[in-house]
Parts: sequence; C-alpha cells; structure tokens
Amino acid sequence: MQKTGSLTAQQAHMPQPVKLKPKEITALVLGALVILAMTFLPLDLSVTGRITLGVWLLALIAWTLTSLSDTFVALIAAIVLVATTTVTSENFFASLGHSVIWLMAGAYILAGGLKASGLAMRVFALAARPAHTVAQLFYLLTAALLVSTLFIPSISVRSALMAPIYVVFASMFQDRAISRALAIMLPINLVLTAVGSVIGDGAHLVINDALGQLLGEPLSFLDWMLMGMPFAAISSFASTWVILHMFLTPERRRRPLIAILPEETARRGRLTFNESYMLGVVLVLLALWLTEPLHGINSALVAFLGAIAVVFPRPGILTVKGAASEVSWDSILFAAAALTLASGLVESGAGRWIVDLFLPHEQTFSTWTQFLIIVSIGAVTLGSHLFIISRSARAALIVPATVLLAYSLNLAPQTVAFITAAGVGYAITLVVSARPLNTFRNLVDSTGQQSFDPPDLLRLSAVLAPLHLVLIIVFATFYWPLFSDPPPAMLSDAQQRIEAAPISTGQLGLLDGSLFFSSAQLDELDLANRATLCECVTPTPAAETAP
Repeated sequence: MQKTGSLTAQQAHMPQPVKLKPKEITALVLGALVILAMTFLPLDLSVTGRITLGVWLLALIAWTLTSLSDTFVALIAAIVLVATTTVTSENFFASLGHSVIWLMAGAYILAGGLKASGLAMRVFALAARPAHTVAQLFYLLTAALLVSTLFIPSISVRSALMAPIYVVFASMFQDRAISRALAIMLPINLVLTAVGSVIGDGAHLVINDALGQLLGEPLSFLDWMLMGMPFAAISSFASTWVILHMFLTPERRRRPLIAILPEETARRGRLTFNESYMLGVVLVLLALWLTEPLHGINSALVAFLGAIAVVFPRPGILTVKGAASEVSWDSILFAAAALTLASGLVESGAGRWIVDLFLPHEQTFSTWTQFLIIVSIGAVTLGSHLFIISRSARAALIVPATVLLAYSLNLAPQTVAFITAAGVGYAITLVVSARPLNTFRNLVDSTGQQSFDPPDLLRLSAVLAPLHLVLIIVFATFYWPLFSDPPPAMLSDAQQRIEAAPISTGQLGLLDGSLFFSSAQLDELDLANRATLCECVTPTPAAETAP
C-alpha cells in the first residue's frame, strides 16, 4: 500500500501534459505555414526581406492568437532579426537610445509629477465645476480630456486620474443609468482624444518615427497637433453626444447638478507651491514643443528637461527613484523592439514588396482608386483592434506598410500616417481593447454593481465605428492633405533610403512594371527611368549632381 501510495504521490507530482487551446493550435499551424511560405516566395524578394517578412507575420500571429506578452513577442522578433544579421546589433541597441525612447521616458516622469503635485486632479475637477446639468458635465469632462492629452502623455496615467473623479460623481448621482454612461464616456474619450498629440500615446511615436525614416524628419509637436487635434475634438464630442442619447433619456440629460464636488477633491483656493511649480514646468514645455521649428530643440530633449525639473531637489516633486518607478519600462522596451522591427521592414525592402504585391499594376491611379484605397486603409486599421489588442503592436505592424503605400500613389505619407493613427486609435469595441476600458469596467457604481457591461460597448461601437470611418475619410480627403506636401529635399532623402534597401535579387518578379512613387514625385525626384515607367511624365534633362 505504501508503495502504491508512494507511487501515486510520485505520479501526482509528475508534470502533466500541456493542453493547447484551439487558438494556440491555430497559431502553431499558421506559424508553420508562414515559415513554409517564406521558402517558396517569388525570387524578387531578397533573403533579408524574406526573413523580415516572416518575423513580421509570426509576430502578428503571436500578438493575435496567443497570451504571450506584447513586449516579449516584440523583443524576440527583434532578436531574431539581429541573429540572422537582417538588422545589425548596433542598430538594435541604438534603438534603446532613440529619441522616441527618451521622449516616452520623459513624458512618463512628467505625468508622474503632475499626479504627485495634485495639479492634474485640480484641473479636471475645476473643469467640471461650471456644469449645471448632466449633459454639460459630460461635455466639460470631454473638453478637459482633450486638453489633457497635450501635457499628460500617458493614457494609463490619465485613466488613473479620472477613476477617482468617476467614483465621486457616481456616488453623487445615485443613478445607475447616469453612472453607466459616465463610466463608458470617460475611457472611450481617453482613447479617442489621444490622437490630438504626438505624445498622446506611445503608438504615435512609433508612427512618427516610421514617417521620419521616409521623409528624413518626423512631424513636429505643432504639426501633429494641427493635424490631429481637430479630428480628436470632433470624434470625442461626437462620441459624447452619441453616448448621452443612447444611454440617457432627455430627463436624465437635463437633470440639474445640485451637488458639487467634495472640497478635498475640488481643491478650491490658491495653488500650492508644488502645483504652481508643475504648472510653470508644463507651460514652458508646451511653449518649447509648439515653437520647435523656431529654436530647433528636439522634442525628446524638451521632455527630458521636463523630467529633470520634476526630480530637481527643490521643490522635489519626485525623487529620482520615484521618477524611475513612474516609467512604464514594459512600454519602453516594446517601443525599442518595435522601432527595430519597423526599421527592418523598411531597410530590407519587405515593406515595399508587400505594397507592390497588393497594389494594382497600373501606370496611373485615378481619384476613385485613391479614394477606395483611403477607405480600405481606414477600414483595416479601424478594425485591427478586434484582432491585435495592443495599440502599439497595431502601429508597429501596420504603419511601415501603409506609409510605404503612400509613395505608390498620389497620397502624401503624412495623410496616410494619420489615417493609420486615427484607425489604430479606435479601440472601444471590447473591454480588452484598451486599458482605460478595463480600468473603468472594474469600478463599481453607487449600487455596488460593475460600472458597465461588455454588451454596452458592442452596441455603442456598432454606431461609432461607421461614424469614425466616415470622419477618417472626410479628414483624409479634405483636411490632412493641406498639411501634407513634403518638400523636395525630404523626398530625395527618402529616395536614397529606399534605393539603398536590398529589395531585389535582380530577377523579374512582382516589382516589374509597378510604381513605388507617384508621377508627381517621380518628376520632382527627376528619376532617369521615369519616361519608361509612366508615359504621362514628360522627360526633362537630368539634374547635375556633384561627384
């Protein structure tokens, strides 16, 4: 019996066989198919291009169908690119010192200082004070969220700041319907307003860096704000209007606010020293960011100077150790790996190969064709949040291909980049689509129930998703092109970068007969073979170049 019992105990401690879930089995099958497909691709794609494309697709599968950490997958993908010499180790480690990384780190520390000083809470509370009705309160909070994206760069930090404000109002309303509508409106607009600022989300930094790789320099803080803030304002206020009318009756929307925020939350009175100090830091940083074209100081350096001001011994808003704890190192490492992956797609030529693979092989593109491509990019990027949970992961995978696509059409890369930013920024259908939704879902209202139910998001997204797509199309057609005429110097720099990519092995394939640049851009770049590529371009004498 002892032997049997001992044997039974031994068996009990033996490792049990791993049971794979259906999604994981699907991921393994798709991964094997990707590796097999990379072997039999047409010969016009180089070996480095095949490896990069394979790693890119395997990362997509891992992000979509497995429970692996986004950062872990991105780091493994970057290491594979380095191990196969597709990307040099120097470039990989250089990504950790990229200006995007320093901008993100400085932004996190700045957000931590705003939270620790109490200034952020005061701003949100005072913004809500003028409201006299429930509807006015919703709109004023929407406006506060819109402005906050300029100086509180992290969606997670803004979400943490808004959570206690929601709890205060939920207890004040004592109404399940109003509390539910507020719990839905706040996280959705936290997500939608982020596109108004280049520091509004880490995904924007990935997008802007990919844009800078092709144009020679990324968009400035002011340029991004001019292009993104109107879209963020319209989409967020329109979403608030829809939420008010879907979840609240006219009587509830007009209900007067006879109570006010508690004194300890509203923080009325004069600013404290720490609040005044942080307000001065924010105003100086915003001034430097907005005037970057005049003084030329990099936005990352500006953010780092702000971080130094936060940890300065006097007044000592945060200690250096405390500031380090405010940084989301998970996001930092993901961004570094994503930069390596995006760079690999461009430098290996895999990104251009994908674009040429799916583009119609025409010599010219009509306005109707361009419109259909705008709609397609908007729809694909907008729907990507259903399959790729991380916004940064969506940006890392989609942006290089879409920005490259712009050069094959008469579409400016800035316009296509903003279509992508607005599309990947829409993440409101599922609770897991965005961290703020998950945060507010776990809060409770005055009745002790969870703030809202997942079916509420599905109902709302059925209305907001089509409206968001229409808004993207309108901005991409009429507004963003106003800011999207790249200077010839930038185009020339982009041409040099693209021609340096080992995109072809010299054998004819999918690239034969297709255009990567638009006719106008070919004319501007004065390419020698433009007459054979496009009959509509009139040859001109080649520009003289220095030896």
